[in-house]
Amino acid sequence: MLHKAKKANELSREECPQTLLLALYTAREAIQSRFRKMLTEYDLTIQQWRILMMLNTVDELEVLKLARLCFILQPSISRTLKKLEERDLITRKPDIKDKRRYNISLSKNGQKLCNEVTPYSDNIVSEITNLYGQDKIDDMISLLFTFSDLLNNDISEKNNVSFSHLASNL
Repeated sequence: MLHKAKKANELSREECPQTLLLALYTAREAIQSRFRKMLTEYDLTIQQWRILMMLNTVDELEVLKLARLCFILQPSISRTLKKLEERDLITRKPDIKDKRRYNISLSKNGQKLCNEVTPYSDNIVSEITNLYGQDKIDDMISLLFTFSDLLNNDISEKNNVSFSHLASNL
């Protein structure tokens, strides 16, 4: 017997395919939507905020290393850095050893913005943690990093590529 296909708006969450990818995207969007509302008030995108947060933890980073650490593709990071530089939130300096490379750091305005936005960002993280529970958050983070490491190691073995430089180059 053939079943009539339902319209998208007639599907319940329970009827959607329960795949790992869908679950991860759903969780990602749920988290990002909370941050997106706050970041809109500061005229920032999620990608821009990831870059600013990363730069707020170090003196400077080379562009490609910054892209890897923020999980942003090179074409996107170039555009994003250009916008942040136009807003005087970052500075770009040629690398001393290799003039083809650039090092990125927070400008004074970028540091000021991070100092202003970070408490709101931390509050969102606290709200999420309070909703779900610190132990569950810790377990989830551990599971996701273990899962990522497993998949990355599997890919690198199959392709004879090493990803170990991502963590060791900090």
